[in-house]
Amino acid sequence: MLKVTVTAFSKNVFGYLNKVAAGKTVAVLRNRREIARLVPPARRDWRERVSVKPLPLVPAEELMAPM
Repeated sequence: MLKVTVTAFSKNVFGYLNKVAAGKTVAVLRNRREIARLVPPARRDWRERVSVKPLPLVPAEELMAPM
């Protein structure tokens, strides 16, 4: 985790946001105390975004029985 003061963060906001986008966590400090933490967004699996979920027409055991 990268720790940065409020002053340094405000001078280079886009640089720190790029680091967060790259996967790093940035803690913002004021008077040596953490006041904020920037974390990268959780990566979602593409399967969660699919709105139509396929349903099997027959159970797997019945499908494999002829083999």
